[in-house]
Amino acid sequence: MTVESATDFAPSALQIVAKFQCGWYQYVHRWEFDGAGEIHAALGMGGALNPFAKDKAHVHHMYYRIDLDIDGFGTDVFEVFDHTSLNDPGGDGWTTINTQGRFVADPARARKFRVRDLTSASAPGDTRGFEIELPQNAGHDAYSTGDIWATVYRGDNVQQGTDVGFDCTDKVLEGVYAQGSLDTANGSDIVVWIAIRHHHEPRFNAEEAVFLPYHYEEFHITPRGFEVFRRGEQPGHGEG
Repeated sequence: MTVESATDFAPSALQIVAKFQCGWYQYVHRWEFDGAGEIHAALGMGGALNPFAKDKAHVHHMYYRIDLDIDGFGTDVFEVFDHTSLNDPGGDGWTTINTQGRFVADPARARKFRVRDLTSASAPGDTRGFEIELPQNAGHDAYSTGDIWATVYRGDNVQQGTDVGFDCTDKVLEGVYAQGSLDTANGSDIVVWIAIRHHHEPRFNAEEAVFLPYHYEEFHITPRGFEVFRRGEQPGHGEG
């Protein structure tokens, strides 16, 4: 765990890091919580190439289970943002989703996703939520068909993730988790699953021949509706 003080260019930050061995690879989980309320989740891939297939290109599929519970649980909705034109207003909009399921990112529409509480709001009245922005560094394939799944919490002993990816596909998310409706009027206990992918073309005769330098893929969770700052105020930044 490390703590970074605020500067003129960035807010203060708390970073928590853990490393895990899996076969020849080492995976680093890194979570950063900054003074502006943003959360940056990253997974680093390093270690060594498969000694029996050093030259074989492959794709890493990483799944995160996120349960935000913004102000208690049971009153959240899942929403999708799309940009359609530069008209103001009318060119951008959020759609509240009424069914659990799979969703894909769309850079052409600046698509992002949000978990929003229906009752908790800032003083001016903007309801609180967290926006989720996903990277696009590898496409969908037969093993990983989506970017984010909207599901509901089903109890401490049921569907907590041990069976997701068991056969190296997302079919459990599709066929078991993301099934049923979402309550758009009163809210649900939303749990989202996020897929991060990386296509790895090994540099097996050069930089990665002995050791893999850590390569990080990450996504960002940004608060919306939590705080109002005075004009000219920079949240969590150092003095100039």
